[in-house]
Amino acid sequence: MFDIPNCINAIQAAYPELQITSAVPDTTGQFNFVLLVNGQYIFRFPRYEEGITVLEREAAVLDAVCYHLPLPVPNFAYRSLDSRTPGQVFVGYRRLPGVLLRGETLQAVSQSEKTVHRLAVQLAGFMDALHHVRPSSVTVDLPLGGTPESWQQMYDEIRTLLFPHMRPDARHWTTDHFEAYFQDTALHPYKPCLIHGDFGPGNVLYEPGSHAITGVIDFGFAGLGDPAQDIAAASCFGEPFIENMTSSYPHLHTLLPRARFIKGTFALQEALHGAKSGDREAFESGMEQYR
Repeated sequence: MFDIPNCINAIQAAYPELQITSAVPDTTGQFNFVLLVNGQYIFRFPRYEEGITVLEREAAVLDAVCYHLPLPVPNFAYRSLDSRTPGQVFVGYRRLPGVLLRGETLQAVSQSEKTVHRLAVQLAGFMDALHHVRPSSVTVDLPLGGTPESWQQMYDEIRTLLFPHMRPDARHWTTDHFEAYFQDTALHPYKPCLIHGDFGPGNVLYEPGSHAITGVIDFGFAGLGDPAQDIAAASCFGEPFIENMTSSYPHLHTLLPRARFIKGTFALQEALHGAKSGDREAFESGMEQYR
């Protein structure tokens, strides 16, 4: 289903005027099959049927927020969203410049306090602007995430699908982590807003020459939810980044306790996705620290 000829055929069927001279696969996408077309366009094909609804929501969110943000985001100039068949549904956008701000790049950046401060201010400004876009400007219904009820549902699924594969001490840690959240009702209330949903190093682009962030990609988890979700993902940049963000994101410190809880669920969420979708690689990656 997801090979270069089939994907090219799907693109050409929807956009026969687009002359495709090259197509290079990027198989690193967990939820999407990704092609770099003509060296300048990114085309994403949802791997799973449920991913089609996610992509529709992502397109609607990007349409609503793109003109309100201080950093570039994908502009879906190409889109085929009518089919419900994986392999036929896709979006395409011009590739944004820069390299992902992770791994060795993030490690190198972290050595300079001046660069960390500059990038943290950019990240905080982006989050603050996104979190203040009116949710009503999105043209599709957005389910509310990050509620105690949704965390309870996830916890129930973790106990059913993941606990049988965990070490006893890992099960105890997971139980304590979730039960502490449920018992601390002061953590539960929040003001829903539009969030990126996966605002970590793997989705932020950086230009080493200018020492600046050049864009934010992959809004697949974007929607209506808890701003602490984005803070939790941003904390993966490291504590110095979070400390430097406080000047440009008002009241960030009030979100940190809930953000720490959310961050502690990231690997479990990956494993849970793998268990539910049959993605063995995601399951093994998420479960690695719990085996």
